[in-house]
Amino acid sequence: MSQSNSLLKFQVSCDAGGCFGPALPPMMTEEIGEVGFLSDTRYLLLKLVQPTLYQNDQLEYLLVAPRYTGTSLEELRTHRCVVGIARVLPHVAVDLLKGLKKEEVDYFAIGDCEPIVI
Repeated sequence: MSQSNSLLKFQVSCDAGGCFGPALPPMMTEEIGEVGFLSDTRYLLLKLVQPTLYQNDQLEYLLVAPRYTGTSLEELRTHRCVVGIARVLPHVAVDLLKGLKKEEVDYFAIGDCEPIVI
């Protein structure tokens, strides 16, 4: 896996009031970089500061992308946004240059992603 392109931190949440997906507590994450997924769409690859369990699997990496057309990854890095959230399946080796295949990822929620100002 490539070195982190950024030291940006985000809080990702999927609560019971969300449109789709499980209710999970807010998760603190760190940006690893941008990765290609699904027809050359760019997603932010985030690593959980503290991995957690989801459906008896270790949840360590998330992919997030703006949910609404017209919102960019740059806006996501500076403002709270509604995002589509996918998890990278356990034991998948992430390569920022090669991207991820559909079978390596589980799109599982719509939630919020908010940059954390330190």
